[in-house]
Amino acid sequence: MASKNKHKITKSLQDALIFCQKGQLNEARNIYQKLIKVIPTNDQMLANFGTIELQMGNAKYAIELLDRSILIKPNQPNILNNLGNYYLENGDVQKSIKYFDMAISLGSENFNAFYNKGRAMTSINSMEDAINCYKQAIKINPENKATHLNLGFIFNSTNRFDEAIHEYNIAIDLDENFTEAIFNRGITFSNQGNHEKAIEDFDVAIRIDRNARFILKRASSYEKLESFSKALDDYSHIISSGSLNKDKAMAYCRRGRLQNQMNNLEKGMPDIEMAINLQPDNSDFYNEFAFGLEKLNRNEEATKRYKHAIELDPENYIAQMNLSRLELASHNYRSGWQRYESRWKAQGLGLIPLVTKKPKLESFEVKNKKILIWGEQGLGDYIIYSTILPDALKTDNEFIVVLDSRLLDLYKASFKDFKNVVFLDSADNEDLYDYHLPFASLGQFFRNSKQDFLNQKIPLLEADKAYTKTLRNRINSGNKHICGISWMSKNPKIGDSKSMRLEDFKSIFSLPGIDFVDLQYGDTKKEKKELKDNFGFELIEMTDIDNFNDIGKLASLINACDFVVTTSNVTAHLAGALNKKTYQILSYTEGRLWYWGINENSSLWYPSIRLLRADNLKDWKTPIKNLVDSLSQEIKL
Repeated sequence: MASKNKHKITKSLQDALIFCQKGQLNEARNIYQKLIKVIPTNDQMLANFGTIELQMGNAKYAIELLDRSILIKPNQPNILNNLGNYYLENGDVQKSIKYFDMAISLGSENFNAFYNKGRAMTSINSMEDAINCYKQAIKINPENKATHLNLGFIFNSTNRFDEAIHEYNIAIDLDENFTEAIFNRGITFSNQGNHEKAIEDFDVAIRIDRNARFILKRASSYEKLESFSKALDDYSHIISSGSLNKDKAMAYCRRGRLQNQMNNLEKGMPDIEMAINLQPDNSDFYNEFAFGLEKLNRNEEATKRYKHAIELDPENYIAQMNLSRLELASHNYRSGWQRYESRWKAQGLGLIPLVTKKPKLESFEVKNKKILIWGEQGLGDYIIYSTILPDALKTDNEFIVVLDSRLLDLYKASFKDFKNVVFLDSADNEDLYDYHLPFASLGQFFRNSKQDFLNQKIPLLEADKAYTKTLRNRINSGNKHICGISWMSKNPKIGDSKSMRLEDFKSIFSLPGIDFVDLQYGDTKKEKKELKDNFGFELIEMTDIDNFNDIGKLASLINACDFVVTTSNVTAHLAGALNKKTYQILSYTEGRLWYWGINENSSLWYPSIRLLRADNLKDWKTPIKNLVDSLSQEIKL
């Protein structure tokens, strides 16, 4: 009788397996539901039953069955892997790692365990551990393309680009149509700045699979190469094909953003609005729309849109930053400075935080402490935030101020009366200070109202008087006024929007009674030659002064002038800090540089600067006309 029952159980187990192989899970499940009452401790039956329940979505019961199987027979690597995968997919990474480790302990040749543990380690950003796991998996099975893909992804995400490309190459050699590897290799080339090679890979991936994700990435590379028409074509292709989805919404947004960047807001804004209509919960879309509204000088509407973007996603730090700029430009300093601290979390700004174990300063109520003030942005930013520095130096503390080396001599001379500050070009020794503070964070302590600007040190910087006199004598303009001129910015991100052509100033060069001195930094030989050839006019140059590197000498040259004409660049900041009368031309989009305000014609930061604003997106005529009028008044004085 026992033998007959044993035979019946064996037959049932075989039938269940056959049903499983045929995909008839319900039939197999019915058998296992009966068998579990008869052989409740059969590890293989429990494992098979648990696997079926897992496939059918009955996770809780499945895990119970699989756990029972493991307790009876621990050395089941496949079951351990299944358990690990379940916990990984359901967010319990540490528990998944425990099961993967148990599977690995059963033998060093367990490919699945190493591969899946690599996935788990990647999910918790433990990249070195993930790399080791994938390398072990590759030793066991070097021809698994997914392992090389995943390893390439990690190398790319940790900026080990050459290693990433190597892994992607192997994956592509294993499968020449492996679009994910081809696509990801393109992303790596893009991250290296090699957008031409990136586009070659994106082209191949798109020929195999016209995936919208691939086309979006290619369009992004076209933008980087300033092949704007091709980028627009890619976005338009996604928009015109397929059903409404998030890719189409993204294409609308990016096409709109690009049109806005090209100052075609009449085309760009409707596109971004369409993106919002398709995906109304996307915080980034509202941020882009708000940025466009800023360009249109519709700042109240922009503020509302930024706030809505932040409501949708409080961790949208780009929107936080954009709103902080707008608040600061509108003199809403308390909220603006608070939001401005989000700059450290906003991706794409390129800010590098100070690596130190010392705490960030949270209040200037501390006394008798050594405080490190360190620069975080460009040369102009060093100077403008330095206008706050004297307020900090009045507190009962000692200061180490880290500057761009080009500023050191100028600052040491200008701050000679302050005995509690030293200026350095680096401060790697943490023993030198108790607290640290980035330059721009000074504002939250000392610039919370317009009133706070009224008592600042003027001038902030003091040029060498003897050298200034020497330069003035060298210019030797007789009875003429001396006007320094600078016309472009070298800012890699927004320099173009702030820059003018030298020939844009031709109407002022014909004014009598003024000699113009070249204050522009960078290579401008071509422009100055064209000015001479086309208009017969030459700027006065001090060829022994490098306007980019010799900042102290440039300060003296500015000081030797009667007044300065400039766009928004380092020259403007230097002239303002020297309290030199300055006419600064601002493009219509200059609201991004919030410290110039929105509609004001003067600067709180630099009282000697008069702001001449463009009144539309594409034309300098208005500020140039105002400049001519202003300089004509100077001549009469």
